[in-house]
Amino acid sequence: MGSSIDTLRLTAEAAMGMIERGEASAEELHGAYLDAIAARDGEIHAYLKVVEECEGSGVPIAIKDVITTEGIETTAGSKDPRRLRARVRLDRGGEAQAGRSARAR
Repeated sequence: MGSSIDTLRLTAEAAMGMIERGEASAEELHGAYLDAIAARDGEIHAYLKVVEECEGSGVPIAIKDVITTEGIETTAGSKDPRRLRARVRLDRGGEAQAGRSARAR
């Protein structure tokens, strides 16, 4: 079902509704987002890292690479992680990370 979900036009609210109504699971949404990332990221270079396994029960989200989270190295786009300026604790309330987003070019 993953690639049949139109992630380009899907809002977070609509995605949560799909999960709540049982129309899609978090894993199916995660797969749809991974498919979309694979199809487009070669051109737009929005992701520094992609999380292959769905680890949450909610809507997959991209986390800006200046926010520190468990399980994924934060680099702030730098090859030297000691240069990090922002550290924010993310309350893991069920979100499923889809990956790390890069800065706009």
